[in-house]
Amino acid sequence: MRNKTILLQMKIIAYYLLLAGLTAAFFSCKKSKEASAPVVNPPVAGELVYTGYSDTALSIGRKGMAAVAWGNKIFFAGGMIETAAPSGPSQRTTSDKIDIYDVQTGKWSSAKLSHPSVYLAAAAAGSKVIFAGGADGDGHPWDSADIYDTLTGQIKTDKLSVGRYLLAAAATGNKIVFAGGCIVRPSAAVDIYDVQTGQWTTSALPDALYNLAGAAAGNTMVFAGGVNSSAAIVSDADIYDVQKGTWTKASLSEARMGLSAAAAGNKIVFGGGTTKMFAGSAAVDVYDVQSGTWSTAALNTPRILMAAAGIGDKVVFAGGSTSYEGPTNTVEVYDIKTGKIIPVSYLLKEKRVEAAAAATANKLLVAGGNLQVSIGASTNYTNYRTVDFFEWK
Repeated sequence: MRNKTILLQMKIIAYYLLLAGLTAAFFSCKKSKEASAPVVNPPVAGELVYTGYSDTALSIGRKGMAAVAWGNKIFFAGGMIETAAPSGPSQRTTSDKIDIYDVQTGKWSSAKLSHPSVYLAAAAAGSKVIFAGGADGDGHPWDSADIYDTLTGQIKTDKLSVGRYLLAAAATGNKIVFAGGCIVRPSAAVDIYDVQTGQWTTSALPDALYNLAGAAAGNTMVFAGGVNSSAAIVSDADIYDVQKGTWTKASLSEARMGLSAAAAGNKIVFGGGTTKMFAGSAAVDVYDVQSGTWSTAALNTPRILMAAAGIGDKVVFAGGSTSYEGPTNTVEVYDIKTGKIIPVSYLLKEKRVEAAAAATANKLLVAGGNLQVSIGASTNYTNYRTVDFFEWK
């Protein structure tokens, strides 16, 4: 039974990555006073402008990074470098790099994870940024939780309750939460870090899930989509009230895995992903944390493996792969005021999948990603160091 479940998980992920032109051989299924983050006034009204790119911004080109922003810094951590092999599957090397962009100075710095890792998750609160979970190049999960102190620039390594990859993370108030993920099978584990006490507690999702997405607004976190223990793609939307410590259950408009999530204002937005028919989804599900209601919109192009981040009153979905045309450099923007996808003219510098995005102050960055091109029997991989810059003006 276990072998059957693992096989089903591998088939799902294989097809999911194949849609993007990738290969899936990688996978088998004492209380202290917390200092505040640097004060950065968030933009309220304005216009999103594409301001350019750098082809050499990241220290190394890679896909599958975790992206997070806090204070005046944006972090891109871990990831995988994929190269052609003489025969058989591509060669995969995981990275321990953390590339850090300072939005005030425009300069880059770096740090290192405790382990090279891909498909990890990251979130931030107080003065702490945590990079947790992920897997090595052979698909073995890590239980490490690297806690970066934004005041000192130092990293302390802690542990999750169980190692896993393809997990989701979100943060609000004084809580940083890591939910779900894959061990050999899906996990329902939820690890909660309190930035005021420096202590971990645990909870559980109603169902074990991996390849889900999560984001937070107000006092609410939502973790949605993914694959369950029966290897089924689900529409689950698990809503966590940080103040009460309680879970409620809802549903997305369409079941999907590998979807992207971000928040802007009082809205948590889930876009794209892979459907039960193994096709790209155009669905956009929006949760209003004030009213507790859901609404929907639609991407212009169904897509998977895209980057997402919120800034001002917009949520940006960038890159990824469409079911019919493959990797894309198009950008779609959801406006939380109108509840619609609005037209934009700008494009990313490169077509790529599995890029990462995050935003703080008036800057939004889309970084890294991968492109696979097959010609006859040969396959070439490009692992991008490229970062596209957007500004809220």
